[in-house]
Amino acid sequence: MNLRLLLSGVLLIGFGLSINLNEQFYPPDPPTTHRVVMAIEYKFEGEIKEAEIIMELFDSVVPRTVDNFVKISRGVKARVEGRDPNDLISISYNGNTFHRVVFDFLIQAGDVIPDIGSFSIYGNRFDDESYELKCDRPGRVAMAKTGSLPDQNNSQFFIVTNVTPDSSSYNNSVVFGQVTKGLDVLIDEVQHVETDEKYKPINEVKILYSYVEGYFLPTKDDLHAEYKKNAELFENGDRHIGVKRSTLLGNTRQKLQLTKTQDSTNRVFFGVMAVLGLFMVLKKWRYIFHKSSSSVVSVRTA
Repeated sequence: MNLRLLLSGVLLIGFGLSINLNEQFYPPDPPTTHRVVMAIEYKFEGEIKEAEIIMELFDSVVPRTVDNFVKISRGVKARVEGRDPNDLISISYNGNTFHRVVFDFLIQAGDVIPDIGSFSIYGNRFDDESYELKCDRPGRVAMAKTGSLPDQNNSQFFIVTNVTPDSSSYNNSVVFGQVTKGLDVLIDEVQHVETDEKYKPINEVKILYSYVEGYFLPTKDDLHAEYKKNAELFENGDRHIGVKRSTLLGNTRQKLQLTKTQDSTNRVFFGVMAVLGLFMVLKKWRYIFHKSSSSVVSVRTA
């Protein structure tokens, strides 16, 4: 085998592995139909802080789920069974809390009427709409379920805070959005707040307000068709149309740690490649030297 060709192949394989180590790609997202802006207040390392989170929603995949979240974010009025029909209560995420914070997993909120029971705009609960989107990346927004049973959606939702999540750990939850701003705060600070044994924060992580920005998409069907086409291309190996993990993580400390780990791995890998290459060159050189020496029959002096 030609030595130069062999070394070139080894280096190309190494370069390809280096790229895979340096970046994680996720399937493309559906078109964004709504944006929900949510401000939170929390206590971290003794300091009261505020942050704004932006979530982009995917109505073209799960319209009923998005409609439920959007309407509660805007605020609705509801009647309570067994009470005066004229006695309406106001329900929204404003003033609600993230009542469950599990480090390296998720943060959960949306129990809007805890003293009464579960709530959705469709009744106490509504069915799972689609499992097309997965909790496969940090910042995914999904419906929280009561236990592991299907079709138990209400007003509660969660945000994935694991930077390398295993989607199977989230019990086929219905994904309906993605955090596009503020994920660094959730990963670096909010998920680290002190909690009790039931993962309830000792100091409230409070939703100060939420509002909705809707998009009028006259070509929503066309955009969704394009998304489906891109998703298929990604599935068949076209990674450049995917979503980069580094883009999602922004300037989080977790991203910096991943980068350092990947850089160290790359240095080790290329060090091994360099040693292997040097070994092969020396081996070839020894073979040439030995061959040249063996052709000398005798040496005479004048």
